[in-house]
Amino acid sequence: MEITFYSPHLELSSPLKEKLNEALEQVVQKAGFLEGEKEEEKDIQAKVSVEKERGKFKLNLELTFPGQVMMVADKGDDLYLLIDAVKHKLEREVHRYRKKQLKLEKKGSQIWKKWKIWPLKNFFKKVR
Repeated sequence: MEITFYSPHLELSSPLKEKLNEALEQVVQKAGFLEGEKEEEKDIQAKVSVEKERGKFKLNLELTFPGQVMMVADKGDDLYLLIDAVKHKLEREVHRYRKKQLKLEKKGSQIWKKWKIWPLKNFFKKVR
């Protein structure tokens, strides 16, 4: 996984970068994107931008993996609490995406059974 940090007016400390890196890895691990497929691990990219506007921090996070881009943003006073909040939002987005993906796979298999297999069996019975 490739992580790019962008903070134009702030210098991010190494513990802060480690916390962001740890949070992103936990989200990716929970999502199941790395279930034995090392090729997909290279395709996952994360862009993290931290800005300070009018005394508040703004944290933008963009997670890109094959077929999907997820963006999450939040504002607040404490940067460490913002990381946790953005992590939670990103987990919800990933969960929603995975749920839709599984629903489509299930629906696709039901359509396959209904329209591809059963009509052909009935057709061959009638022909003979």
